[in-house]
Amino acid sequence: MTVIHGKKVYRFAKLTPEREAKITEMVQLMKNTFDPLPRPLLRMEHFAPSTPDAPTQVNSTRLFCYVFLQAREWNVEKAFEMMKLSVAYRKENQLDERGEFPSAIPVHGWDVPSIISAMDLPQRKVDDEIGRIADTTRSFLEMGFHYWDRNGLPIFYMMLGSVKAHAGLKKLKQMAKVGETPLDLCWKVLQHIMGVGECLAFRQQKNYDIGALDVDGSEGHIRSCNIVLDMKGFTYRLIWKPAIDLMRSVLKRLFQYYPDCVHRIFVVNCPPTIMFGYKLIRPVIPVSVQRKVIFANQSETLEALSLLIDPRCIPERYGGMCQCEGGCFSAPHIGSAMNADESEGEFGDVMTEDITVTAGSDYCRIFDLVAEDTVVWEFAATHCKGVTFAVYFIPAAEAADMRWNTVSTKKLEPHVISKDHPLSGADTYVAKADGTLVLMWTNRKSWFSSKYVQLRVYKEAATALSV
Repeated sequence: MTVIHGKKVYRFAKLTPEREAKITEMVQLMKNTFDPLPRPLLRMEHFAPSTPDAPTQVNSTRLFCYVFLQAREWNVEKAFEMMKLSVAYRKENQLDERGEFPSAIPVHGWDVPSIISAMDLPQRKVDDEIGRIADTTRSFLEMGFHYWDRNGLPIFYMMLGSVKAHAGLKKLKQMAKVGETPLDLCWKVLQHIMGVGECLAFRQQKNYDIGALDVDGSEGHIRSCNIVLDMKGFTYRLIWKPAIDLMRSVLKRLFQYYPDCVHRIFVVNCPPTIMFGYKLIRPVIPVSVQRKVIFANQSETLEALSLLIDPRCIPERYGGMCQCEGGCFSAPHIGSAMNADESEGEFGDVMTEDITVTAGSDYCRIFDLVAEDTVVWEFAATHCKGVTFAVYFIPAAEAADMRWNTVSTKKLEPHVISKDHPLSGADTYVAKADGTLVLMWTNRKSWFSSKYVQLRVYKEAATALSV
């Protein structure tokens, strides 16, 4: 329990006899539907064992059902539908089998090696896709977990006011695989953040149970996190539609699959403009979550955080006493892909391009090749009916007479390798002799509409392949 603005704020909703009955109903529905029981529940039971007759707040089975009811305003039918959706989603994406540590985002306050050994899950490979996306994200948005509140709940900080939104979206577009969007990449990072938070909460509960955590955990199991959103630097220029749309989409997806995962959201260092920005995203935030949001301007920030967090655990930048070596959100031991020596995968650092094929015209990519050179490409398009994709290879002797700034399809036709009307494709071409490879998208059937294609393409020299 915490007192905020004169009101007592509890970690759990008031459990009336009617609500307890709904939890019991949910437990029975779950047991009748799932065999075996959901994997996330089994993980909860593993880290926080409880007896069947234990009160809801310390009963893993009842708590598992409680969070869905709380997320759906205590409507049993809607809560159970969310449970089925969440369990299926976690199973499909193996969220309860994959390792989240070493974390791809900063984690300060915990002994990470002990968490890795306690989780009994495979270690995350530091050069995996999550690591690469997180590295890119952290280049324009500072974030990380930093200690816990007075009840032991982990705290996740995000410096949203200083985000470099335009540059960030551009980087994510370039990094996205063909067919992906910045939303897909942001969601992968958020999935990882949620997984790290779950692991930290499990560890906190275990430490509390063995007397190794000096907090007030008497209200019940530690099973959620707090969020601090630092809005320092926020101006109207950040109220940019693509960024707002991205945030709305990410939040909508989050609250679809993750029930009651946040205890409190502190929005700190707020300028006067913040409420305008909040109004734009509030419609996608469930009412149960809106009640958890607390705003504080710059002069109120330390006082607001101190309501929830011991000043010894508050970063110095907010007026607290914590001075982590290198900074409270530094990443000296992070599982970073930037320092990995292993291969980056098929496309490595190649950027995804957004290309436009204007009405009545062509778009070409031209590669001069020597024997054994390789070109690899992948593309995807939407609403591109009528666009032709063709691959041509012109031997060096004939290519010398070509005027590549005004490529004639008639001259190319004798050298066609393939031609079709696909909405997507991926292939590799290895030159058998010296010459020129042409990849061409033709939009001749449309008089008015441009077509848009995502493209990744790169050339590998034969000398590099032979090393």
